[in-house]
Amino acid sequence: MDTTSTDALAPLAEVQASRRRLQRLSRFLDEAVRIPGIGIRIGADSIIGLVPVLGDILGLALSGFVVYEGVKIGAPRPLLLKMTGFAALDALVGLVPLLGDVFDFAFKANRMNARMLEDYLQEQERRHGVVVAGPGQRRAGVAVLVLGISAVAALAWWLARHFL
Repeated sequence: MDTTSTDALAPLAEVQASRRRLQRLSRFLDEAVRIPGIGIRIGADSIIGLVPVLGDILGLALSGFVVYEGVKIGAPRPLLLKMTGFAALDALVGLVPLLGDVFDFAFKANRMNARMLEDYLQEQERRHGVVVAGPGQRRAGVAVLVLGISAVAALAWWLARHFL
């Protein structure tokens, strides 16, 4: 391990704090409440998504926090794009009345994103013993996140304006 570039390493405490936030946030958004009798778990994302258009945009914004945790720990750009894509898919399908609500109950984008980040962190720790998160990676990740959320929000606004 190269000890001369320690400023590029995410501190262990930061990574552990991100892991805890990811777990709590993804659970809150996707699996906070168990529906009695049928055993399905739903979260704030599913409930908020019941409000047409605005609920889906708010749900996307909340999903952005999960992606942002990936940015903070230095997840690679392809992983961040995949995570943003899952969040965007969740928001876009959520715009379709009824079908979107059913999809929201079944498709757990935030849990999938948190799982992918955890897998990435475990792989980094297995291979290197540390998680690399340089400032350049963080800036690129923030750009991917902002562009992805902006594109979905613009599309949602356009769809609402033309079809609702």
